[in-house]
Amino acid sequence: MMGVTWRSQAAVALLLASLICSGAFAEVSLPVLDESAWTLRPDWIGDPRERSADASYTVRDGIAHLHVPEPGRSISAQARPAEPVDLAALPYVKVRYRAVGVSPAAERGYFLYLNDTDGGSISIRLSELLLNGKWHTQIIEPHASIVADEVALHLGAGPEGGELQIASIEFLPAYPTLSVAESLSLPVEPPAEAEGFRVLTLGDLATAAADEVRERVGLIDWFAAEEFAYGGVPFRTGSGGDAAAIPKMDAGRLTVPCDAAATELHFIVATRLPAWQPRPFTHWGVRKRAFSQVERFRVWLDYADGTTDEAFPWCPDTDRFELCRGLKSYCVPAAGKPLSATRASTCAR
Repeated sequence: MMGVTWRSQAAVALLLASLICSGAFAEVSLPVLDESAWTLRPDWIGDPRERSADASYTVRDGIAHLHVPEPGRSISAQARPAEPVDLAALPYVKVRYRAVGVSPAAERGYFLYLNDTDGGSISIRLSELLLNGKWHTQIIEPHASIVADEVALHLGAGPEGGELQIASIEFLPAYPTLSVAESLSLPVEPPAEAEGFRVLTLGDLATAAADEVRERVGLIDWFAAEEFAYGGVPFRTGSGGDAAAIPKMDAGRLTVPCDAAATELHFIVATRLPAWQPRPFTHWGVRKRAFSQVERFRVWLDYADGTTDEAFPWCPDTDRFELCRGLKSYCVPAAGKPLSATRASTCAR
């Protein structure tokens, strides 16, 4: 846990880091930033009435834009990688992307299609991505053994048109570690006066150093400054260390004193989820992106009048009630009356 901020009758923000226990092949990157590598294929859309006639694939400021301006229309874009992609040797797909205006019906279709000369193919569905218009870095495991020499992207636009913005698509031999910038949807900004917020200092509760957090959670780096802002909310690292560990429920609770009236509690959690969980009706497991079971992570809000609220966090980056693998920002509501303390514990494995 790193710092806490207060806004009178408004918000409290704190940074928590949960330390949950739990090659010879080089990576291959698709040429997403090479416009000339991609060919638009409206003829790949089965229903002619759904084909986009005005779609485009452009690159601006280091970002690829697959754009469909017509409502309800679709487009595919085809390319051949510089070298075949052996998914048996490179089983992890790392995508940095932003999806804007994607049709809910299109979620049943593919985002990325890979085909090999022997007739094998695999697709990553749009439903595996977060389609809330914010930047995300996602690690996907296709569980396939094809050697793909042809790839395609697909976009189905919503009622106001749609766009896929892609910074990179990489195929990797091992599960990657991410930077802070890759983990979050918004940039980390210099600290600034945020009206109505108050930072609650963690003090001696912050006993975990940044190196320990990075190693256990799988991060390349850490926050560059002790004070920073994220999403307009100010945070501060603790004086004894960089973060405070959130204990398992059978081992107690992390308790942070608080003497402010608040309507929101903001925090950042670095979470290590299990590397492998069974997948029903298959011989393989899955590496879950997040969990939403409310009993696995709990925040208690203790008020000065002796009452207590219990909450499960909302993740503004994903717009969902969930706790995500890696580093994310979270928020829980408060009743707007004076707090005496906040507590947190987890049973995540």
